[in-house]
Amino acid sequence: MKEKQEKLKGFHDLSGNPSSQSSKGTGPSKAGAFGIHHKAFICTVCGTCLSTCKKGVFRKLASVRSIAITAERCIGCFNCVEKCPVKAISVYRVKSQSMPPR
Repeated sequence: MKEKQEKLKGFHDLSGNPSSQSSKGTGPSKAGAFGIHHKAFICTVCGTCLSTCKKGVFRKLASVRSIAITAERCIGCFNCVEKCPVKAISVYRVKSQSMPPR
């Protein structure tokens, strides 16, 4: 249980508050169900997130020494959160925007 809590340390809901135990899920989910908050002001652009992410969420922008993010590809595996040496990444669940019945 402690390992799961450590893995989900960077997980937040849309309000920015740490998510409750019941809404964390049990592992990777479908792409587009998660969002990413990248703290560019502390990011060192080391590239760890690029090599860690198997879905290609992160891209290095050499021209501006920054990281571009395609959050729609994120499956919520939290590898980037675990591996970032300066803790510049957090992942949060995006609430479904389902259409109301007609």
